Amino acid sequence: MTPTVDIATSGRGGQIIYREGEHTITFDWEFAMSPALALAWGPTRAEWDKTCPWARGRQAAIYDAVGAEVVRRQAPGGAFECDLDRGELTVFGASGARTRPRAN
Repeated sequence: MTPTVDIATSGRGGQIIYREGEHTITFDWEFAMSPALALAWGPTRAEWDKTCPWARGRQAAIYDAVGAEVVRRQAPGGAFECDLDRGELTVFGASGARTRPRAN
């Protein structure tokens, strides 16, 4: 089954929902100040296995999939960074594009 990413906007933010079949992970997001376009928050490294037992050991891969899909749909030519310890995604537009290093 192919995972999906849904993005909902409500005011200056919204939710990003990652789905694998019946399983979901919800990220809250909001617009950010330059150079970032948006910030999103999901489960932290410490919460991951308890919150998402069906995705044990896959936090980095799922954050990468969510970040890549948000950039593809909302910020073509942009980039994203992940901080897995804090459960944060930062999305940059093309003019502020950075490399995509993932924090340990």
